[in-house]
Amino acid sequence: MKGIVVFDTSYGNTKTIAEAISETLKESGIEVDLFNVKDVRKLSAKDYNFLVLGSPTKFGTMSFAIRFFLGKVKSEEWMNKPFAAFDTENPENIERASLLRKWF
Repeated sequence: MKGIVVFDTSYGNTKTIAEAISETLKESGIEVDLFNVKDVRKLSAKDYNFLVLGSPTKFGTMSFAIRFFLGKVKSEEWMNKPFAAFDTENPENIERASLLRKWF
């Protein structure tokens, strides 16, 4: 079994969690590739059994880099394959997102 962990990071927190997930999977005997989303050139579901995606949360949503990456993922290739996602959030962004929700 082989998986891929793809992440974007602003302050290093999402990278730290992605590395921890990757290492834990490797310790369980699973082969894992770890990539910053900016370093992923081509992603083929034929090469992987599962995908883990991590993003910093910016104003209540995923980063632009992750959103762009997901737009290039061919969902039909990943059909019926496990997928997991995680996020990290800067407390300052939580406050801003709360204010934006109140205004709109």
